[in-house]
Amino acid sequence: MNNKLNLDEAIKQNNFSALSNYINESINVLKEKGAENVLVSLGSEGAVLLAADGKVYRQSAFKVKAINTVGSGDSMIAGFLAGCEKGYENALKLGAAAGAATAALPALATKEKIEEILNG
Repeated sequence: MNNKLNLDEAIKQNNFSALSNYINESINVLKEKGAENVLVSLGSEGAVLLAADGKVYRQSAFKVKAINTVGSGDSMIAGFLAGCEKGYENALKLGAAAGAATAALPALATKEKIEEILNG
């Protein structure tokens, strides 16, 4: 029996141990190839960042009613980059909010929707 699950299987089975192992293995491969920061979107489960400072940052997903998830990952990256000057924790939170804002709208995130999500 094969007990190694792929990412989709781990998420569907709520097998967080397998999910964590899968993410860690993937992050380590990217770090070995020279990536300084590895940002992983987990969709409705949030996001995780292995930062250049060696720390692991986690951000829960903001709960929104998803209308269209196209562009959510790109929006997350844009929000992350916009928030980097205030530190990784802020960047990850802003990235998650931007991704959620795009998912909650019929088009890309707006500043107003991102702020609404951040202010809860």
